[in-house]
Amino acid sequence: MQPNELMNLEPNTITVDLNEGEIKRIVDQDLTEISYAKGINNHMGSQATSDLRTMVPIFKELRRNHLYFLDSFTSSDSVCEDLAQKLKVAFVKRDVFIDNESDPEYIRGQIAKLKSLASVRGWAIGIGHDRKNTLEVLREELPKIRNEGYELVYVSELAQ
Repeated sequence: MQPNELMNLEPNTITVDLNEGEIKRIVDQDLTEISYAKGINNHMGSQATSDLRTMVPIFKELRRNHLYFLDSFTSSDSVCEDLAQKLKVAFVKRDVFIDNESDPEYIRGQIAKLKSLASVRGWAIGIGHDRKNTLEVLREELPKIRNEGYELVYVSELAQ
């Protein structure tokens, strides 16, 4: 989905200038290519997720296919949570972005924030990238996290 920043976009990126039919075609095509999907995520998408006209056809397709939406929450102007409630689409939002910076100590600190929130609330969602430092830190930290009693679950188990 279209971010606020100017950048080269991947083919079939959902942008705010597309009409409802074009958006539906892209969502349907993507879901056909990944037939086992249980939900979708906006990845970037700060401009798209802030635009109700763009998000309505996406959420209609999610409802039709019984899929959830994970909002990366790249914009505080996101319309997704309210729209999900209105259209009765399962929804969940990320709590912590673990690798806004690639420094391993920063990533560890973000994981600590994620664990702290999970301890208080009972669950938390962290997202990140498949970057070298992120993957190395996760390889080190995941066994520790499990030994501390945290359980890793699929996002589909949290989306409501």
